Amino acid sequence: MIQNTKRIEVYLTENEKELQSLTPEEYLHQLMEEKQMKIVDVMKESQQGDYIYKVFKNQRKASKDILIALALGMKCSLDEAQKLLRIASVAWLDPRSQRDAVLIYGFLHHLTVMEVNEILYDLNERVL
Repeated sequence: MIQNTKRIEVYLTENEKELQSLTPEEYLHQLMEEKQMKIVDVMKESQQGDYIYKVFKNQRKASKDILIALALGMKCSLDEAQKLLRIASVAWLDPRSQRDAVLIYGFLHHLTVMEVNEILYDLNERVL
């Protein structure tokens, strides 16, 4: 559709509802509310400490690993985690990557950050 559009403004107007409008912080707050969690719970479960407060207040931009740890800590589904990564404009988890395959496994099997990190460490992959 974009290729066939003569003016980008027309495309943007016609597809306004389809365009991404949430920020990563807004989506994190939405997830936290849906899962009935508080920031202190997310901080504990994600094992990311006080840094989480800065991410939730939009004072720091979270890296992909921090976002993954937050999603694991909030017990997100794989789809919710992938959506968070997409909203943050970072690469999605790709099952063709050994490290990403472990992360995907962690989401699908509801593992904790600690459990995922143990698997990553045993495989000589970078931990979260």
